[in-house]
Amino acid sequence: MIKNTTFSKIFLSNTKNKTCYQPALLRSFSDQKDPKSYSSINHEEVLKFSENSQSWWDPKGPFMPLHSMNPSRVEYIRNIWKNLKYKTLSDQDYNKNPAPFSGSKIVDVGCGGGLLSESLSRLGGQVLGVDASPENIGIARAHMLLDPSFVDGVFSLDYIESTAEKLVEEKKTFDLVTSVEVIEHVENYHEFLKSLADLTSPGGLLVMSTINRTILGRLLCVAIPEYLLNVVPRGTHDYEKFVKPEEISRVLEQVGLKVVDVTGIWYKPISNTWKLQHRNVGPFSDAGIQSNYLISAVKL
Repeated sequence: MIKNTTFSKIFLSNTKNKTCYQPALLRSFSDQKDPKSYSSINHEEVLKFSENSQSWWDPKGPFMPLHSMNPSRVEYIRNIWKNLKYKTLSDQDYNKNPAPFSGSKIVDVGCGGGLLSESLSRLGGQVLGVDASPENIGIARAHMLLDPSFVDGVFSLDYIESTAEKLVEEKKTFDLVTSVEVIEHVENYHEFLKSLADLTSPGGLLVMSTINRTILGRLLCVAIPEYLLNVVPRGTHDYEKFVKPEEISRVLEQVGLKVVDVTGIWYKPISNTWKLQHRNVGPFSDAGIQSNYLISAVKL
C-alpha cells in the first residue's frame, strides 16, 4: 500500500496554481453557464466524494469495499467482452490473452480515484477516466504517475475533469463505456443513462454496476456497512436513489441499447472478496441480484 503522504505530495505538486482543483466545488458548479449540460450531476454527492478523495487508494479506508469488489467487476467485464468480441475463441485461449481490450477506446464515467480505469488500461484498453470531482481526478492522476508503465506509455490512460453530458456535446464515442457504483449518486438517472447510451459506439458495450432498491440492498449496502460495521462513511448511500435493474433496462431499451446480461455480485466477509452470482438461484427468480448487481447492454 502506498502511503497517503506520498499521494499528498504528488497531488499538491500536480495541482499547484491550477484553480480547477480548488476545493470550493459547489461554487465551481454554480458558475457553469449551461446547466442543462450537467443535468445528471448532484453537486452534494460530488462534494462528498471529493472530501474523501485522498483515501481512494487506501485499501483499508472508506473505499475498502470498492477495492475488494474491483477484481470481480473486471472479471465480469472481461467475460461480457469475450461474448461480444471473441465468440469463436475458447475460454482457455481468451484467458491467456493479456490484453483483451487492445485497440479499444474505453471511457470510465465517474472514475473516482481510478480503480477500474487502471485495471482496464493494464488489459490493453485506451482508457479515459472521467469524473466531475477535480479532487478525484487529481488523486487518480497522482496514482497513475507512480507507475512507470503509465508514464512511459506502456499502458494508455488519461483522466479529465468532465461529465458524460459534456463528452456527448463533444461528439465522443467509445467501444466500451463503464460506470460503476455511480448511478445511485446522480441527480437524474434517466438523463445519465441517455448520455451513457450516446457515448456508446454502434455495436459497443455499456457496463454498469449499482445497488438494487430492495430490502436486502438496504440491509447489506447501507445498514450493515455504514451503521453497524462503520466500514463505509455514514450517508454515503441514499436508499431512495437505488435503481432496480428493470428500471435501467427500460430506459436503455428506449435509447437504442439491448440489455444482454444482469448478474449479481455478493460479498464474502470472511475472505473480504466478492463473487459473481447468477441472476436466478435454483428455483428463486432474481435472488442473485437482490443486493449489488452488474448490468451490460449492447448498442444496436
